[in-house]
Amino acid sequence: MKFISIILVIYSGLIVACKQEGNKTVTNLNEKNQIPIQTKDTSIVKEILIESDYNFDKTKKNFQKVLPYIKGKPNSIIASSFETVKSANLVNLRNGFDSLYIRIFYEYSFEPTYQIIEIYKDQKSWKAYYTVATEKYKKGDSVPDVKKVIHKLTPISSWEKFTQDLFQLQILTLPDGWSTPSYMERGSVSDGNSVFLELSSKKMYRLYGYDNPSSHPDNSEARKMLEIIRFLEKELGVKSFKVI
Repeated sequence: MKFISIILVIYSGLIVACKQEGNKTVTNLNEKNQIPIQTKDTSIVKEILIESDYNFDKTKKNFQKVLPYIKGKPNSIIASSFETVKSANLVNLRNGFDSLYIRIFYEYSFEPTYQIIEIYKDQKSWKAYYTVATEKYKKGDSVPDVKKVIHKLTPISSWEKFTQDLFQLQILTLPDGWSTPSYMERGSVSDGNSVFLELSSKKMYRLYGYDNPSSHPDNSEARKMLEIIRFLEKELGVKSFKVI
């Protein structure tokens, strides 16, 4: 477990160590558009509405939040992902987690059903769960009822091997597709599908994702994201309902 312990220590110790650029805090993820919330730019703070809409604890010190931006503006996924978490009654990860929590969403355009894979380490051991969630709106309601079917998962290899391979696929450090010019300049498939991830530890919350990574075969980050999806299918038996 030495390899895993080293990675967890590095991650919880802010693997995306910050540097200062102008009046904004920018991470070393090689994407200046991917801006943590800690910033002196009050217009960005106001735009993200961290005090109300998205349930971030503003009072936490030395806690970093890294969110996806598109051309310098907050991605709408910041709001919609929180609404998904809230309506599905999932654990809120935005203010941190004692060890490490990885949550992966597969979402499909114009489909009420989405998939969630949750992998986390508590004080005792690693655990994984797979949820199929289906939204249903009642007449006059703006918030859907969500029916969930939950399965406990175990990797076909050992937890040590599974987590080691998963980290080697760069699931913790893969750049955000929405904030990557080389990815976004090719455009997005209309009405496509997407994958997005929440990562949470004691010192960091990170949200990132990719629209239609299978439609970007020339992009190395998109290919790496597809490797992660295939790896999760192989190890956990969770196959995306549609091509992502």
